[in-house]
Parts: sequence; C-alpha cells; structure tokens
Amino acid sequence: MHDGDDMPLNEEIHRLIHAWERNCLGFTEFENHMWGQLCKLPLPEKRAVLATLSAHANEDVRKAAFELETMVRQEELSKNLDYVRENSPLHRGVRLELFGGYDYDSSGGKPWWLNGRDCYTATFLAFVSYGENTIPAGLVEFDEVVEVPGHRGRYGVLLASFGSDSVAWEQSNGLVVVYVTETLPEDLSFLRCSHTSATAIETHATYRVSEIA
Repeated sequence: MHDGDDMPLNEEIHRLIHAWERNCLGFTEFENHMWGQLCKLPLPEKRAVLATLSAHANEDVRKAAFELETMVRQEELSKNLDYVRENSPLHRGVRLELFGGYDYDSSGGKPWWLNGRDCYTATFLAFVSYGENTIPAGLVEFDEVVEVPGHRGRYGVLLASFGSDSVAWEQSNGLVVVYVTETLPEDLSFLRCSHTSATAIETHATYRVSEIA
C-alpha cells in the first residue's frame, strides 16, 4: 500500500484518484482522464506512475493501471519504425482501398472527399518517420490524381493511431487521416504542426488491403 503523498504522481493524477475514490468518476471516465495525463509525460515518468498505480490499495486503480500499461506498450511499438515495417501487412506494392469518412453516414454514403467514387485505389510505397516520438506515416500513390476543392495530388500521406488492443498499422484495415500531395514529399515536418488536421482531405478515412504484392 502506498500513501498518496509518497507517490511520484503529479497533482492532477492525485486529483483524479481522489475523485474516483469519492465516486465522482465512472471507471471509463477515470481511465480516459488518466490516459490524458500520462500522454503528457515522457516514457520513464509514465512507467514510474504506472508502477505506483499498480501497487495502489484500490483494486480498480490497479485494474486501470494494468490497462494503461497495455496502452503504453501499444504506443511504444506503434512509434517504433522498424517494428512497424516488420510487422505491418502493408509493404511496398500492396494495393489499398481508401473510403469512408467522418460524414459518411450523414452524407448517405457519399462523402465529399470521394467525389462520387466508392473508394480511391492506391499502391502502398513505404513507412517513413516524421520525427522523434511519432507514429510512422504511410506513403501511397493513387491510381489517378485526386482532385477535390482545395486538394489535388497523385500521392497520399496516411497517419494511423494505436488502440488499447492494437498497434498502429498492424491490421489489414483501419482508420487513417489522409493528406494529398502533388509530389512524393521529402519533408514531412508539417505533420508535427498542431493545426495540421485542418489541411487533411479526410480525418476519418478507412484503409483496406485489397491485394498483396
């Protein structure tokens, strides 16, 4: 058992634990807020916090710590370029379909970014890093030039995320953010901008492997 004042936890994490102990938060809410706090910490501090939470007197806090440890592990693997390249079903020459979208249902299955198509088809080119502590981006070449208002290009940059039960890019289908470029980009530093999502052609697209090279 650990006394709260002895924990290597910041004030906000203390507050979340106390709120949980007073039944002010549901388990999922508590876990989500805790993850939000962990995301602000460097990896060594995340591990220290989780080690402390794993020894907490409250069983539900220990349960949350176990699930959060899994998330941290998924995050680590997702940001490991060599791991992603070795374990993803996506590699050079794999054929993909890109479809869906944030407004897919509300548009009656006709999201604006598809411009009347059922999907875009593309060939996967490579995974590339765009900076330390980032999930590798996927580069694709579309079969035809993508052209909708404000966006035009033959190449795409795809960004994926990890989940509680999956590493980024380890599935043959998943959600991605899609950017379109005229030429194959050599510098992806723009992806680190906090407002980058505003320049994406779609933030909730689905990729699906249609043919293995």
